[in-house]
This record gives sequence, structure tokens and C-alpha cells, in this order.
Amino acid sequence: MNVSQFVLQASLREAEQVIAAEAVVTVSAEEYRWLASLMDEASPTPHLREALKKTPVWDDRA
Repeated sequence: MNVSQFVLQASLREAEQVIAAEAVVTVSAEEYRWLASLMDEASPTPHLREALKKTPVWDDRA
């Protein structure tokens, strides 16, 4: 493994850790119930419905 590969692999590991740390949101039971009720009552907007029909840019099946 050369220096460039080492630096790239180290950077990727660090980036994955940062993303993982930002992806987890901790809330209390009361906050969870409040958020869940908001999502259960929400009605998707026309823009959201259209977006959900599209293949995501990260999906390689496109």
C-alpha cells in the first residue's frame, strides 16, 4: 500500500465515522411520541410525492 492509498483509506474511515455520528439522533420518550405523532398526521406535499417517485442519485439501478 502506498502513501496515497493509506491517506485515502484513513480519510474514508474518518468520513464514515463522522457521517455515522451525525446520522443518529437521540430523543426522549416524550419527544419521540411527539415526533411520531407529527409524522403519522403529516400528508405529503405534491413536491414530496413527485420526489418519492424518482430514483435516488445514489441508486445505481438508474
